[in-house]
Amino acid sequence: MGSWFVLSALGLYALAPGSSDYVLGSPLFAHVRLRLPGGRSLNVVAENASPRHVYVASASLNDVPLRKVVPYEQLIKGGTLRFVMTDTPNVTRPAGPTSA
Repeated sequence: MGSWFVLSALGLYALAPGSSDYVLGSPLFAHVRLRLPGGRSLNVVAENASPRHVYVASASLNDVPLRKVVPYEQLIKGGTLRFVMTDTPNVTRPAGPTSA
């Protein structure tokens, strides 16, 4: 349960056991820096994060837009995982099995 909470607080959720894909969620913190192997780092940034802004308007990894899923293979390379948070749900953001 501890690893689930840490990943969830970062805005990541391992949806299916055995899959290396993470579904995007709402990060708990405005900024977290993770140290990765080989001297790399992953910065998780939630712009406009606040108790009121809990919805993800958009997400990107190294300035490349993400839809709903990010593979582990991309995260472990490092860089910046950026969420833009808002106070209203983004109903135009794709959701469902074909949106990945």
